[in-house]
Order: sequence, then structure tokens, then C-alpha cells
Amino acid sequence: MIKKLLLGIVVLTLILIACERDDICATTTPTTPQLVIKFYDVANTTEPKPIVLAVNEMGNEDTLFFAQDTVLRVPLRTNEEVTQFNFIKNPGGETQNTDVVTFNYETNELYISRACGFRISYDNLSAITTPSTDGRWIEDLQIESQTILDEETTHVSIYH
Repeated sequence: MIKKLLLGIVVLTLILIACERDDICATTTPTTPQLVIKFYDVANTTEPKPIVLAVNEMGNEDTLFFAQDTVLRVPLRTNEEVTQFNFIKNPGGETQNTDVVTFNYETNELYISRACGFRISYDNLSAITTPSTDGRWIEDLQIESQTILDEETTHVSIYH
């Protein structure tokens, strides 16, 4: 009986010792941030201006829709150093207009922990806007932060 009790205590102790804090990734752990874009009125550059917008990555059919938003978040590619998006103003409407925005950047892998793995940060962000055949709706685009570490900071401002 004592042998079984000792064996049970040893097994329980081994189980408790084997679990490490790193085995669970906390929900508060930062992950790879998305690009934060804020839209402004070109006539009053300090006033955020809501927009109806659809965004999809070139070559990808998945589309993100935004209705009357002034701030949006889009994911950048982590396996390449360029991401190209179609920004479609008033999608499906009579005044639909598409501009292509190409984001260039450098990626950096940051090791978080064994449970969480890696996250990506982005450096040296730059952008080029190309109007489609339906004309330009993005009047100006400014990089506010060349480094993307979080989703609290506005990284890009678009004036329309």
C-alpha cells in the first residue's frame, strides 16, 4: 500500500514538473501586427473621413469590406517583402473606383516563446499608389510610421 502511495506521489510530481509556463501562449501575448490605415478628408487634412471600401490582395479572391470606417487594419504578407492591394471605393456602386497600393517593407522574425512561436515585425515601410483605368481616388498617401510593431499606431494616412 505504501509502495502504491509513493509511486502515485512520484508520478504526480513528475507530471507537475514536466509542465512549464511556456506550454501555454497567453492571449495577451503580442502577435504579428496588421497595417493600420486611417482615412482623411483631402480638403481638411486633420479631419478623419469615413469611407465605404473593399480591400483585397492582388491574386487573392478574399475581400475585406469596410462600411463608413475611418480606420482599417489589413494584414501584410509575412513570407514576402511586398504586398499589393486593390482599394475599391464604393464597391458595387455606380461610382466604384479602384486604386492599387503596393506596400514594400522588410520583415523581422521575433521569437516569443516555445508555445507562441514567432511573430513578425515590419521595418522600412514604403508605399506606391497606382490608379486604375477608372481614375485616381487616393489623392495622397503618407507613411506615418515606417516600423510596424503594434496595431495601436497609425502606420499610413490616406487622403481622399
